[in-house]
Amino acid sequence: MESLVSALNSDQALSVYVVAHLKQDGQSLQELMQRSLVRANSLRQALIAAGIDAQRIEAAGVGPLAPSCANGDCEERIEIVLR
Repeated sequence: MESLVSALNSDQALSVYVVAHLKQDGQSLQELMQRSLVRANSLRQALIAAGIDAQRIEAAGVGPLAPSCANGDCEERIEIVLR
């Protein structure tokens, strides 16, 4: 996270899109979407606490809709998209 905060501090025109992905674990799609949004917002709040302007950070949760799978094993992750 330090490198992300450093990059955002060094370029005030830079903004980020925080996207959380979860794997299907038997919960409903609605529950997974909500959980992933909570996870993305947690990172957003941490960035705000580190001094990054809230207007520069957008958070979204996509649940299991965009899996990253290898050999049938899907991983949960948070992606940071620089804009």
